[in-house]
Formats: sequence, structure tokens, C-alpha cells
Amino acid sequence: MKKLFILLFLFILGMLSAQVTLEILPQGTVTYNSFYPVNFDPDHPEEQPILFTITLNSDVGNDYILKVSLESENTPPANITLAPITDVTPPFISLTNRDIITNEDQDYFDVIYRNYDDFLDALDDQILETGRLPDDSYLFTIEAKSPDETSTFVTVQITLDIVSPITISLISPGSPIGSTPIAIFSQYPNFTWFSNITPYKLELYELDDIPQNTEDVIQQNNPIFIEEDIASTSFTYPPSAPSFNLGKYYAWQITGDIVTTAGHSTGSSIMYCFEYEEQGSGDFGDQTVINFLNQLGTDEINQIISYLESGYTVQGITWQGEEITTGELNNITQQILMGEIEFKDVSE
Repeated sequence: MKKLFILLFLFILGMLSAQVTLEILPQGTVTYNSFYPVNFDPDHPEEQPILFTITLNSDVGNDYILKVSLESENTPPANITLAPITDVTPPFISLTNRDIITNEDQDYFDVIYRNYDDFLDALDDQILETGRLPDDSYLFTIEAKSPDETSTFVTVQITLDIVSPITISLISPGSPIGSTPIAIFSQYPNFTWFSNITPYKLELYELDDIPQNTEDVIQQNNPIFIEEDIASTSFTYPPSAPSFNLGKYYAWQITGDIVTTAGHSTGSSIMYCFEYEEQGSGDFGDQTVINFLNQLGTDEINQIISYLESGYTVQGITWQGEEITTGELNNITQQILMGEIEFKDVSE
């Protein structure tokens, strides 16, 4: 009787400890949008980028199912249920999204439920507009459950944040190559730009005269200063960097590393050029104002810019009834670039 009790106890203990474990890599990632609908055609899973890998280890043989769902804030969920093939599926196996988002027969799993039509229908309009999957946070949830779904062995999730890279737009200091270089008066200017690519690299070139050459020609020279791994969209020129020489011209450019599941590429801004001069009296930062006006992109601003370029200086700026600094004007310029501020009219 005692022996029977011990065997029963061990049997119950074994049932309690029997489980399926799942590990998923990576744990979560942000990637720039390079996804096209063809990348996720279930009839051609080999064309999918590898978004995640699941490692499964089963202590219950093939007595489990895998329930996979994909959802985002702007779409209904897509659902797929997989069942291991009896006496075929090994207890230890690795799967990728290619093994899940597919219409092809699998070596080790049968698809017993599939519903992603509503998910795809919700994406149709956005796909037609951009040609790519819409930017969003996509949540993959994978559950290992008992076949009757009364017990859940384990649940793992991965969130894939997809964002479209925004072209790097320089704000200050300077003006585009080919236009009249704007003068600066500080040895430690604050370089500012706008984008969502990160991190950034700043390269600065010294020029002998007013640049008539193209960016390609300028880049044949070695930069006098490089700063890498900049996390924000501004950088203050440090005292340890090479000093600006009076009357010299300088060109600068920002690049960013665009990481996607298809690999790395580089996004680059156009070049801006400025001239270093001695501090003039009454200067408020005319180059910042000109850069701000250039962002407005209207014909009416040309007369105002011509005043500044012919010798007029800005004594102050009023925004919504209050005096603001050049730094605050730079922030407003970034809000215009982001579409958070729209202007109605520009007048002298």
C-alpha cells in the first residue's frame, strides 16, 4: 500500500512539473520601416525578414498547441494555432516567424486555425497610400497551451516598433551649399537639426574661400572635427575642438545609421556652410532667424532675408507677445518641421 502511495505521489509530481518552455529572441526591437506587403506573403515565407526566433522545449511530448497572435493599436488581431505532428515533432525545436506566417505545409506542425484576413484588410488603405506596412507597435504573443486550452504552460511576447526614418534636416548654423554663407560669431555654436534617426555623426570641414564646389568635392577633404554617437538632435561645439579661424568658411553635415531587419544604411543631410566673423554689435543671431524663415518656404520671406543679408540685424524676436531667445526659435523651427505648428502669413 505504501509503495502504491509513493508511486501515485511521483506520478502526480511528474504531472505537475511537466511543461513546455519557450524563449524568444530578441526581447524587443525598434526598426526603421523597410517592410513591404510582399515581404509577408504567406505563400512565400522565405522572403520574410527574420523578426524573431522561438526556442521550444517540451516535457509533455507532443501534447500541446501553440497559439500565436499579432496585433497593434490600429488593427484587429491576427491568429494562428499550430499543433505538433504526433511522433514527428522533436521535444526541442527552434521556429522563426517564417515557420508561422505561412500557407505552406510544415515538417513538424499542422495549422489547425488561421485567421489574419481582418488584420490584412485593416492595413489595405494604409498600404495603398505608402506602399509599406504602416508605422506602429506590433505585438507578437506566443502561448504554449494544453490541447483543450484549459492550461497555459508559458507565454512569451515580443514588440516590434516600426518607424519610418525622417530625412535629416539641418536647422542651424549656416545655409545650404551654393547660397550665401551666413556669419556666426561664437567659437562654440550649437548645431541643431531635425530627424528621428539615431545615433548621429557630425562632420565639420574647413574651407579656404566661399565654396563654389559641390558636396562631393568638399568631402574629398578630411574633416577637421568628427563627433559620433550623438543621441539628440543638437550638439554644442566643445572648447576642446579646433578653433574657428577669422574669415574662414566651414561646412558641416549630419549622418545617421538606419538599422532595419534587412541591414544597415546611412541617412545623410545636405551640407550647410557658415563663415566665422568677429562679434558684431547688436547681433541677435541673424543666421538662426534666416534658417527659421527658410523653413517657411514662401516667396514673401525673400525680402526679409535680403534685409538681413544686406546688413540689417535682428534686435529681438517676439512670439505670441513674449520675447524669445534664439534657442527657443530653434525649438519652434523643429515644431514646424514636425508639423506641430502651421503658419498662416508672413509680413515685414
